[in-house]
Amino acid sequence: MKLIADWKQALKGLSVKAHTAQVAIVGTWLALPEDMRSAVPVKAVLVVVAIVGAAGVLGRIINEDKSDADPH
Repeated sequence: MKLIADWKQALKGLSVKAHTAQVAIVGTWLALPEDMRSAVPVKAVLVVVAIVGAAGVLGRIINEDKSDADPH
């Protein structure tokens, strides 16, 4: 296993932020008391987690290198 060349910059990337958000959403959901969980439909939580996951996939495949950006 090899690290990517710019591994020190990984935390700035959309994919890492999105997957971190997924973990936070699911962790928060699981930490809520049952009566609070029942106020939010499980389907809504799953949809939000799926959307954030899709953003993570997009963040992984798009080029986020700022050096290629057009300054104008």
